[in-house]
Amino acid sequence: RITQCMANEHPMWFKNGEKCDQKVEFEDWESRFTPADWGTSDLFETLEDCCIAKLWYDIDGCLDNSPREMTFTFTIDISEFNDPSHCQDADITGNALEMAINVGLPSNAASFVTGIGCVTLGRNADTDSTECGGCLAGSGFTGDTDGTPVVEDATGAVSTVTVEVRINSDACQDSSCFNELYDQTVMDLREFVDTGTLTVEIGDWARNRVPPVEQLWEATVLVSSYQQVAVHNPYVTMASSSTGIVVTSTGSFEVDGVDWGKITSASDLEIVASYFEDGIQ
Repeated sequence: RITQCMANEHPMWFKNGEKCDQKVEFEDWESRFTPADWGTSDLFETLEDCCIAKLWYDIDGCLDNSPREMTFTFTIDISEFNDPSHCQDADITGNALEMAINVGLPSNAASFVTGIGCVTLGRNADTDSTECGGCLAGSGFTGDTDGTPVVEDATGAVSTVTVEVRINSDACQDSSCFNELYDQTVMDLREFVDTGTLTVEIGDWARNRVPPVEQLWEATVLVSSYQQVAVHNPYVTMASSSTGIVVTSTGSFEVDGVDWGKITSASDLEIVASYFEDGIQ
């Protein structure tokens, strides 16, 4: 039997020889995920976690040999589509939208719907299942329903869908390469949206799925609604970036032979501090 991480196909990192790789579907024997104990886990949320836990003796080599991942987030507006009424509804429609969006992505990329209207979708690390927040926070997976899809008239309704895209690359080894990959992917996605091709794919998938996703039968992606939200290049480290391994240490030391009485201003203090910083570097 195949184990799928998270109902909306959450990718995980795993040890593969002397490097770490990423995929979505795992056999039962390789799907052990224990977030509270890295030592007994085979699956990891990030490349860095995998390298630290499984190839601790050559972390730099693991990072160099493993594919890197770029992520970016965008939103699109879909008309004739209501916000989900319960979390299972969000999960089903989110999966259908992902399958349609993936058609417009390169083979080394995948989409993950993280928001539909006022509903946010995430992953429960303990259960590997979809968890809803926003206006459905705390309502349970099926809310106060029996789990039957809720199909209501969506005439005139417009819902904003938030999508995260992940792109893996063995070939890209610097920021400029990933920037070029990102630019090409976004250009193709915009065309995919604006030509109506995404709308066609959503309709086809919604009708051909078993059971069908009736909530999306009349859905139309609005032309020019594509909006970029965020982008993360694995070779560009920002304050909020999880890329790379950053170790921070704090300490103190004593200094003799300094005439502190001659330090009379903030600029004097900054000059002295810069000497210390240069020496430590």
